[in-house]
Amino acid sequence: MSTDEALEFLLRHQPLTKEDEDQQPVLDKLKEVIEFFDDEAHNIRSRMDPSMAALVLPLLLCMNRPDGCGLFGAIEQMLEYCPSYVVVPALYKAFASENSGTRMHAINVSCLFNDGDRAFVGVYRTALSSSDFIERTAAADALSYVCEARDIEWIRELASQEPVPHIRQELDKMVAELEASIPPPGLPPA
Repeated sequence: MSTDEALEFLLRHQPLTKEDEDQQPVLDKLKEVIEFFDDEAHNIRSRMDPSMAALVLPLLLCMNRPDGCGLFGAIEQMLEYCPSYVVVPALYKAFASENSGTRMHAINVSCLFNDGDRAFVGVYRTALSSSDFIERTAAADALSYVCEARDIEWIRELASQEPVPHIRQELDKMVAELEASIPPPGLPPA
């Protein structure tokens, strides 16, 4: 497989539809694309060839729901080997996708690249207002790794409006943990 063949396939399937997932040849081709990219990504690690870098965004944009028969998880894991200077700009484009499945997978991938900083907090906050509960679930999980005490009020507000119990519980838990991390008045921070 060549980079051009992989790119052509990915551009035709943005995102992969349920009908695509029901066709074994399409899944086989996606698996071939993933294996091609994975081999190259493992070989490159820190400096990615521009032609391979061109595949990162189409890989992100092909992901949908449910899970591509397990292939989307493989894409998420594979992207971990790519340098952040390639993946992070592609993530922002995937976050802007009209497809909530694409956004959800991009949120999952972003956890591999947030390094404890707050670069994606705004994205997670926006996703927590999505009409898609699976996207909100992914955002709540991702936010739990980077939230800070300054986020308590808006997380509490979103929790009070959250109709899905497990997401509301996750947000309430974040608020409780953040509040517990604030030292009482007069005591220095730990």
